[in-house]
Amino acid sequence: MNWQLDWTPIFRWIESVPNVIWSGVIASIITLIGVLVSNRGNTKRLHQQHQHEAQQKTKERITNIRRDLYMTAASEMSNAMAHLGTIPNLDPRTDNLTAPLIALNTTGGKCQLVAEKDTSKIMADVLQRINQVTLSLIVKAQPMFNEKLEAEYHQLLRDSAKERFDAILADQKRLLEQESFNEPRFALLTEQSAKATEEFQHHGKQMLDALDRRLALQKQYTLEMLRESEQIVQAQIPLIVALRAELELSTDVNELRQRMTSGLKAMQDTLNHTIAEIS
Repeated sequence: MNWQLDWTPIFRWIESVPNVIWSGVIASIITLIGVLVSNRGNTKRLHQQHQHEAQQKTKERITNIRRDLYMTAASEMSNAMAHLGTIPNLDPRTDNLTAPLIALNTTGGKCQLVAEKDTSKIMADVLQRINQVTLSLIVKAQPMFNEKLEAEYHQLLRDSAKERFDAILADQKRLLEQESFNEPRFALLTEQSAKATEEFQHHGKQMLDALDRRLALQKQYTLEMLRESEQIVQAQIPLIVALRAELELSTDVNELRQRMTSGLKAMQDTLNHTIAEIS
């Protein structure tokens, strides 16, 4: 048997409802629909606003992280460049010749994690160049370290000879003040004094020769460092432009290149003049 709902009573009940009531019901329904549509639009706008604000906060957070890391990297890169000029004066027995490289590469690695792909590649190239130049110059500075050790060795022997000479001279003075002059003892002291003087002069000359050789090597090192520094500076220009772009800072590339090149040239002229003066 097919069961079917009889809508007749419902229709009759609807017909029995006064029109005034139906007007109120219809008005309520229309109002409800308007509220639903309005709420849907507001909810959609709120979702869009929330998504936009979340994106802005993420962008600001990344920018802040980048700014802090890039500023630190810029400082450590300057320290690494300045370190190149101090290598000949450091002592490999007590000083860590690669300390600035460790700090720079640590920060550089962090920078590459948050940098854009192209910027990360440029930074990796610059870091590799600085590492290669630093290690190359450390090797080039090794003969200077050796000459420094040679000079220190002969200085130690020269000072020892001087101390012996002074002690001998004091003994001779005491002998001369005694009533009974000991001529054999005085002659022996004179012979020892001559030997101490000879050693003093020999080791003094060896010390000065080592220092002269070290100075000549240092001049060569300085010229090599300038050539390598120029290559690094040229490689740094696209890196600076890329980093500033990520921080939404505009850069005049031509002005930047001219400023860095002129600064390097001024330093080269000063060093060349200094080298010529001490030659």
